[in-house]
Amino acid sequence: MIKLFRKIRQDLLSRDKKGKYLKYAFGEIILVVIGILIALQINNWNENRADTKRFISELKELKSELLTFDEQLAIRVKSLEAIENYGLYLQDFANDNLTEIDTIRLRKALYYTGYLLVIEKSNSAYLNLVNSGDLKLIRSGDLKKDLSVFYNKSGWRSSFHDNVILKSYEEYLRYIHQFTAPGSMRTLYKAEQQNIRNDITLKGEAIDELNIPFGTMVDWNKLRSDIHFKSLIDNVLTNRYLQIK
Repeated sequence: MIKLFRKIRQDLLSRDKKGKYLKYAFGEIILVVIGILIALQINNWNENRADTKRFISELKELKSELLTFDEQLAIRVKSLEAIENYGLYLQDFANDNLTEIDTIRLRKALYYTGYLLVIEKSNSAYLNLVNSGDLKLIRSGDLKKDLSVFYNKSGWRSSFHDNVILKSYEEYLRYIHQFTAPGSMRTLYKAEQQNIRNDITLKGEAIDELNIPFGTMVDWNKLRSDIHFKSLIDNVLTNRYLQIK
């Protein structure tokens, strides 16, 4: 093709047809420019296609991350509701509302009423979207705002570190030590950790299956007659409700 164009130019010059030569040269320049523009367009199209493919992949990862957290959250909520039931049982005991006392459940209730269940989430997919600069490709401003709020909130433990919710749990755990024999709560904690290592998970009624030692020493009479203890349980149950919601 290049040889053909060169031959045409030489032929026009040899015939001393400068006007036609200039027109031809101008046309050739236009063709070259058009060719360059087409090449750039194809290149841009390929780049845009690659960017779109990457963006779609990032969105799929984000969706998967959110769905996984949603499933984990459902399990955590079920666990929290079961833990809440322990607190309600302990409250009924403290208020002398039980016709029969299940001492096994009562020992568990004493421990789990102040149990802090940590809820954390993975943010790797969202960070990939942010670091790649593709977050701006999401057209919905509300969606981008919601994602930012959701992912920039810290986990349960750090979010409520200075909050009255976490402080109520801490106050409860410190207070009940005066009603238990030395090492009793530590024994319960170690037993619960052993169950976790054995893949017995905290979800719903499965908490009842935890192999917590039954010989924990607790001064139940002193505990039930303590007015402040009753208010502590009520405070913890209120904050547990807030945590679940």
